[in-house]
Amino acid sequence: MYGYLKKFVNPYGRTIQIWNENIFISLEEEDIIKAENRLGFSFPEQLRQFYLEIGCGNLTTPENPPLDYKFYGENEILSPDAVAEIVTLPHNSGYISAEALDYMEPGDLPFFHVRDSCNFLVMRPKSDNPNAIYSDTGVLIEHEFNRFIWRLYYESPCYFERIIEAHYAALDQE
Repeated sequence: MYGYLKKFVNPYGRTIQIWNENIFISLEEEDIIKAENRLGFSFPEQLRQFYLEIGCGNLTTPENPPLDYKFYGENEILSPDAVAEIVTLPHNSGYISAEALDYMEPGDLPFFHVRDSCNFLVMRPKSDNPNAIYSDTGVLIEHEFNRFIWRLYYESPCYFERIIEAHYAALDQE
């Protein structure tokens, strides 16, 4: 399903992290199972499939970037362990700020680190649509995780920011 991203999996091995570049670290199923056991529930199906097929890491560069392309966010799809750490030890996880936690609803699963420790995208695994993507303030970004990943790569690594901005602009006009 994510064959278009396979060329970015483990290009430098597991120990080197290069930011502002598409790079993923493959995971073993046991990594996912251990995190799910800590959480007490399974990851949403499409996120779990992504973890198995691609892993975790950064998606910051579109398919055909312009020559002068620069991206200053992180766009990190967090590891299963990091997600479990945030959910089970939110204030002590070291991954997320108290400010970001204040925005989230109970049951939100922060899986995507946008930038600094304040901005995340979340899924709601216990909802009617566990594969949907939301901003940490509850704005619906995408109905399907698979489509979210596709749009990050084929449209823009920050396409979701336009959706959030449009949502709040519409609220301001009411």
